Amino acid sequence: MTNTQFLLDSDGKINIAIEQSTSNYLYHYTSNTGLMGIVSNNCFWVSRADFLNDSLEITYLNAILLDTIIEIENSFEGIIHKKDSNGKILKSIITNLKKSLKNRPEMYLYYAKQTFLLSLSENRDSLTLFSNYSNGDGYNIGLKREDLINIIEHGSGSIIQIGKVNYNKEDQENIIFNDITDNYELLVDNLCVSSTSQFDTQVAIELQKYFNSLNFKLLNYAMFFKHPSFYHEEEFRVAFMIDEQDTDRLVRFRPFNSIVIPYIEVKPKDKLPIEFITIGPKNNIDIAQKGVELFLSYNGYQTEEPSKVTVLKSAIPLRF
Repeated sequence: MTNTQFLLDSDGKINIAIEQSTSNYLYHYTSNTGLMGIVSNNCFWVSRADFLNDSLEITYLNAILLDTIIEIENSFEGIIHKKDSNGKILKSIITNLKKSLKNRPEMYLYYAKQTFLLSLSENRDSLTLFSNYSNGDGYNIGLKREDLINIIEHGSGSIIQIGKVNYNKEDQENIIFNDITDNYELLVDNLCVSSTSQFDTQVAIELQKYFNSLNFKLLNYAMFFKHPSFYHEEEFRVAFMIDEQDTDRLVRFRPFNSIVIPYIEVKPKDKLPIEFITIGPKNNIDIAQKGVELFLSYNGYQTEEPSKVTVLKSAIPLRF
């Protein structure tokens, strides 16, 4: 085992502490236009990570990392590995992390330009999400989770992470604290040379590997850690990354609330596993359900038993 492997899982992917969904279904909230585009084109328009609703989202992780560094310093004596004489290696890790704080926001933003996020939720009927995406009169699309993830993973080739967004600041700090300290212990355990010169050389090499891998891991956390004030979004994300040289070929643009947003099309080879369409709570037009059912049927979805797509009205009671 090399001390870069502890950052990877058995499939060679970055192993980060992101909670996965156990729900049978995931829901994508969208407008009337969005619903029609997704169904008729069998694809999602996935927005670039730095064009989301939280302006500080990508750089939020820096504040969490700073608090974590302070906690490591306060717990220094209890963390030092017995093979790390005077805590020299741990001190080097802390010093490097401190120096990197200044440049991290720029690093996160550069990374975000190649990262695109598909937003879903486990909440089938959320007034907050209906309001965020369509002023309450839009729709949400209920998709079978396992089938959706399967067709996306096999159809895009650029997926990097899947999971729930974490809104708990204490939990976020604990995750990063454990990543840094646990991986420090593994790093020291793997050092096995005797002479001082060999030891210093190996430490320098292994620390560089450690930081390269840890930095990429932190960049992944930046996409899944959000400020606690956004907890009501209950978001589940699928993150895609494209190569910089593919930008001109893959990136498109769409208007949204008086701004222009870059996005990519995620178009699975198989039909989207749509199980439900929920009509937003402000849409009280009598023929709304009939219109959606006809539209689904026209696009090849079953609207009758036994494998029908269920179209239903939101159960949220509103007086306006």
